[in-house]
Amino acid sequence: MRKNLFCLFLSCAALHADYDGFRERFADPATRTASLAELIPGSREAYFRTALDHQLAGREAEFAKTLADWKAASEWKENSISANGMTVLENRQLLMDYQKNPVQSLTALIRKLELSFDDERADAAAAAESLPTRIDPGLISEAAFEAAAAENSPQQPYSEYQGERRLRELERVEEFDEAKIRWFLENLDRADLPGVVPLIDRAMNLKKPAKFSDIPLRERLTSNQLLSLLELHPQLRGNQEFALLYLGKLRPGAEVDFERDPLAHAAHLASCREFALSLPPALNSLKAHVFFHHLRLQADLGNYPLDDFLTFIALPRGRHPLLKTSDTPDQTRIQLDSDFAAATACPPVSDDLKLLQSHLQHFLGTNDSAADFAPFIEARELANLHARARLLAGADSARWGAMIDPADYKSLQEEARIDFAPGAPVLLDADATVALKLDLKNTPDLLIRIYALDLPAQLARNGTEPDVGIDLDGLVPHHERRLSFSQAPIVRHRETIGLPELSGAGAWLVDFVSGQVSARVLVRKGQLIPFIERTATGQVVRVFDEKGNAVMNATAKLGREILTADATGRITIPNAPNDPLTTGIVQAGKLAAPLELESRADRIEIYSRFFLDREQLLADQEAK
Repeated sequence: MRKNLFCLFLSCAALHADYDGFRERFADPATRTASLAELIPGSREAYFRTALDHQLAGREAEFAKTLADWKAASEWKENSISANGMTVLENRQLLMDYQKNPVQSLTALIRKLELSFDDERADAAAAAESLPTRIDPGLISEAAFEAAAAENSPQQPYSEYQGERRLRELERVEEFDEAKIRWFLENLDRADLPGVVPLIDRAMNLKKPAKFSDIPLRERLTSNQLLSLLELHPQLRGNQEFALLYLGKLRPGAEVDFERDPLAHAAHLASCREFALSLPPALNSLKAHVFFHHLRLQADLGNYPLDDFLTFIALPRGRHPLLKTSDTPDQTRIQLDSDFAAATACPPVSDDLKLLQSHLQHFLGTNDSAADFAPFIEARELANLHARARLLAGADSARWGAMIDPADYKSLQEEARIDFAPGAPVLLDADATVALKLDLKNTPDLLIRIYALDLPAQLARNGTEPDVGIDLDGLVPHHERRLSFSQAPIVRHRETIGLPELSGAGAWLVDFVSGQVSARVLVRKGQLIPFIERTATGQVVRVFDEKGNAVMNATAKLGREILTADATGRITIPNAPNDPLTTGIVQAGKLAAPLELESRADRIEIYSRFFLDREQLLADQEAK
């Protein structure tokens, strides 16, 4: 007997160990189905595990069939199978079906759990019947609101109006009294309406007229509305604020970049010139600003309009190193340092001497007569300028050299110059061909030295890009060549110098040297533009080139932290504790650009808004 008990104990221990192994194999999806073969068919464990396997795999039909077979086996009169665990599987299935059919699942659970919801406030039904289910249209009609406005503000019922109803009042602007005119002038927030110009016109014609500078809507008026006002009130032409506002309205939108599109900028200044021609003497400073930059940009494009130049030099000035002093009143004399950038997108002039000299050189160098400029320049000075211009243009030195002092002639002949011609591009695409125009004089040999610059290293080290004054001591040029010219020493000539060495994107310093004179230019081709977006866990940087194309191989460097772009070109910069760096650079190849991020600290926020119909807010009523 003792021997039999010992064998039974060993057998039970083995079965227990084997069941633990079965549970491990069933828990693993890879071996779950195969483990079912270890169970005794028709047993409670076989039904339970088989049904659970079907349920976990989403095989609804097989699950239902196994559960039905199990239920039938549990109802046998003899040797019935235990139903323990069947309810667990049924409840699990109800919860799993909730996403597909919530109403049916909830109904089954309520029935299964024998839940009841019969508690109710005694007056809830009566209160529900007394509450409105729809609004009387008459209570929300326009007439009802107008009546309410008249009751609230008998003197100014229009002050209670909102939105489209308020704007519609402008259709009767001719009927407005003074109080209504002034109220609408102060409170109107839109200018794109037909009644706005008549409203301002009436305001400016009151006994105590409104000043243009005091009209809140003036900044929102269109150029056509401003011209309509000008026709009604010609005195506005002498109002500097009005003139600047009108010229600003002529500027194209943000889609036009004047820095990259000099033709568009020149076109804008040409439009400004048309308006500036009609300005009164009180606005001579604005006229001078417009004409100066108009002439400058036209010269960059190779155009020299004589009439516009004469208009510019005819404007009254005070003491000037070249032009005659005007005897007009001080208030009409031009102030070149006035800032009108909002209208023209150009900086203050400060000094016009260089532009005057270059234009006079152009006009006098090709013309034997200087009569056009006699009213503005002293005769002796004009004769000297004319002779020098003709000599520099290569005219007969015997004739024109005799018209200036011998010492001046000798100095002019010996003078050597290297100047960059007007019209050099400010920004170059990465694939652009580089050619620079130089105005040369007395430079029989021209040495060209080209230094390739490490733009990313310079930007990472100093936080700024290199400038033309960078120290070249100890640096060896990457390219060097010489050019020769046969023009006479006194002749000034323009040459186009091609620079094929400047290939692809990057930055180079080009040094032109001839004898004791030199000129430098910093050439950068291509541009990186970082675009930063906030995400839940950090910031994402996308980099674009000068043409707006996405740069896929960009890298962000924040001190020692280096982050690269993924396959879509996005650089993910995660939030981090301990105040990590937020300034650095983005780099792609030989190009780099500064990068400035927002704070990289975690900031948890949630925004939630719900829309509820009016009837969903009735007391004691169910809302979903």
